[in-house]
Amino acid sequence: MRGTMKFPLHSWEGSPDCDSARLRFYLTFSTRLPMSQHPSLKSGGGAIGAKRSVLKRFERVKLLKKRGLWKEGQSALNLPKTTPDI
Repeated sequence: MRGTMKFPLHSWEGSPDCDSARLRFYLTFSTRLPMSQHPSLKSGGGAIGAKRSVLKRFERVKLLKKRGLWKEGQSALNLPKTTPDI
């Protein structure tokens, strides 16, 4: 179906500067430098191994058991708020 069309597919096709438009498009989108990364996201630095303020559910259950606030057979949903031990 594409081969039977009589009109140009792009606005620059058929114009005298068709090749220069394609070259500009190629140079614009193919030679981009990679994006930089924020220093806090780079590996091998200060934030690795830091204490997290938010615990996962199994960590909260473990902490509640340790504190004696967990009843055996209790649902793991709707757990009370817990602060991690420092």
